[in-house]
Amino acid sequence: MKRILIADDLAIVREPIEIALRHAGYETLAARDGREALKLAQQHRPDLVILDVEMPNMSGLECLRVMRTLEDTRIILTVHAERSTVQQIVACGVAGYLLKGRFSFPELLAKIKALLEAAPVHVSEPSPGDFAAAPSPRCEADDAPAIPAPKRRPEVLERIAEETSLRAIPPVLHHILSLVNNRSTTLDEIAQVVRQDQALAVRILKFANSSFFRSEKRAETLLDAVHRIGLSSIGNIVAALVTMEQFTSAERSGLVPQYFWEHSLAVGAVAEEIGQAVQLEAVDQEMLFLAGLMHDVGRMLLATAYPEEYGVLLEVAPRQRASLGALERRVFRVTHAEATRHALISWKLASAVATAASLHDGTIDELRRAGSPGKTGMIVALADRLTHALIIGHSGDGTLLPIRECARAVGITEEALQRVADRIVERMQDQIFFYASREYQPMAGTVAEQLAARVAGAPTVSVRASTPGFDPLAHFFRRLGWMTGGAPDVEIVSASSRSECDRLVKEAVDARSRTGHACPMLVCAWAPLEGGFTPPPERPFRMIEGVIRYEDVVDAVATLIGQKKSAVEPVAV
Repeated sequence: MKRILIADDLAIVREPIEIALRHAGYETLAARDGREALKLAQQHRPDLVILDVEMPNMSGLECLRVMRTLEDTRIILTVHAERSTVQQIVACGVAGYLLKGRFSFPELLAKIKALLEAAPVHVSEPSPGDFAAAPSPRCEADDAPAIPAPKRRPEVLERIAEETSLRAIPPVLHHILSLVNNRSTTLDEIAQVVRQDQALAVRILKFANSSFFRSEKRAETLLDAVHRIGLSSIGNIVAALVTMEQFTSAERSGLVPQYFWEHSLAVGAVAEEIGQAVQLEAVDQEMLFLAGLMHDVGRMLLATAYPEEYGVLLEVAPRQRASLGALERRVFRVTHAEATRHALISWKLASAVATAASLHDGTIDELRRAGSPGKTGMIVALADRLTHALIIGHSGDGTLLPIRECARAVGITEEALQRVADRIVERMQDQIFFYASREYQPMAGTVAEQLAARVAGAPTVSVRASTPGFDPLAHFFRRLGWMTGGAPDVEIVSASSRSECDRLVKEAVDARSRTGHACPMLVCAWAPLEGGFTPPPERPFRMIEGVIRYEDVVDAVATLIGQKKSAVEPVAV
């Protein structure tokens, strides 16, 4: 079996390629930076390496210069369309290169097959047409802004450090977290510490008197409020309130603080629920909420440090159906996960919290290699994916992500994860009370309500998946209120491979032929389908492949029931 190494710092780019290659019969290795790629290449001697040019620690070009000494290893580089970069690659004599955003998975698989069957070759100087065909870094609309010019990584890291120091976590949070982790702490001691921060004390009192607690008696003192909230929750409440107060200017970028913190709070709450469901050790459970709450704080830092540039990325990503993380790397040479780690270490939070929070974008293999922090990181990653599927808040990146592999690695069952999803939707009603203490911020409607409003009426959909409890689309449409159990207006097929897709489509066609109800079909493929896809006979269908965004899925349903023209096409890496 041929062995292929995929090296790219962005999981949303790396994982689909890895899945596609495994389905095509190749053994795969994965690395998220140049140093890790070089180490794996030297240890395992892969037959072919797919190497990204722009990676942290060691760039793809630096890595390439060393890898060229490995006998019989062919190398493909994935790059943007800058002429100078392509010329450097050609000069290194690689087996081939691909322009990001310009290749499909069938094309990639065909190129790999040809390279592995042929003797090692070097590419020739690219023709001018190669550059002419490269995509312009602009949105589809003529009046959309151009993607900002790339910045220098050291400059961005320095700017992140400055923003982090300006938003230092106040000592009161560190003090309360240390008290909460001490089993001998009393609620009176917690109240004494909170009194040191008058503004925080007022918000705690207001939260305790919110309708969430449904108490007829008003909490008149801070001690009453702390008793009502309870020792197990007070640390998380303080962490949430304090963290949200550190970022009040990110709105300039287009991030909506209410939606952002709804998402972050939900990830923390979901991570807690999952930790309890899999009976994680108590010491690890205590850090899950904090790691989940903080997992995207690097995005807030980037948006605050570079509001104009980040605002452009937020506008460009959905129009080009691009990964926001990929655009971050392209412009800032840093992803929000890296920025998160820098911030949490600077704020002197526990290293396990910083690691778990910053690993939420990693692959399953990366999380496993991280050891004990990887276990909590795996739970935070699963919590993030489930929260996206439940459309609780919006982190700025409205992308649905596969859940099944992560859930199985965590060790949670479909039934248990469904119970977590059901409980969390109820729990997150609490979030409104965080914003009730921020009187300058008016409450907006939920993201789920806005998505549902894109379609007139409420269509009925059914989702056909191999593991419904682990399927993001099943959670997504249930949250929209469109899975009512009646005869569907649209049937959704959710699959990760060609064989799984063919099987599920056949099951759907056979089932509808027995009932005589043949409705339109939307096929969503979480990984590329090798060899293409055979449409279901005699029924309208649409297909989304690769990156699956909220709006694309909803708009595809609208198209299939005849409400609007389709803007959905298969998405390439």
